[in-house]
Amino acid sequence: MKRRLKRILARWECEALELQAEHKGAVPVHYWLHQTKHHYKKTRHNAGTEFERAYLFRQRDYLLSLLSVYYPSHLYKDTISLCEYKTVVCIHLPGGQIAFHVSEESTKERFSHLKMESKDDWDGTGAPTREARIEEEVALILDQPKITEEVER
Repeated sequence: MKRRLKRILARWECEALELQAEHKGAVPVHYWLHQTKHHYKKTRHNAGTEFERAYLFRQRDYLLSLLSVYYPSHLYKDTISLCEYKTVVCIHLPGGQIAFHVSEESTKERFSHLKMESKDDWDGTGAPTREARIEEEVALILDQPKITEEVER
């Protein structure tokens, strides 16, 4: 597991260095958040190719896997949602939980270190709150002001 995370981090570091060179200096975290959010929305709503979607979700799952190592996390089965993926990874950040549906393949490959819980403890928040919680955590880590205000609570 540690080797895989090191490889992931090395790949992200290479991408970050390329981006920094392209932008002639350090790229702020909010740029990464904006780019990821923009790419996700563009691919999700315009459908893109199946390959693009799979790539995007795989990259997201790598990030979630990394977060799930550092914060209390678990898996549970979603019995209510119409989403094609029924497994949910729930990560408990200090500012509140974030939950994402993940594929069975991803569950086996990237979340095997997590325990499957029997009950759903989702707090009912949607994507805007989840994004605000992630940005809040990034701001706390980097000791910077938040980029956006939380939309729902």
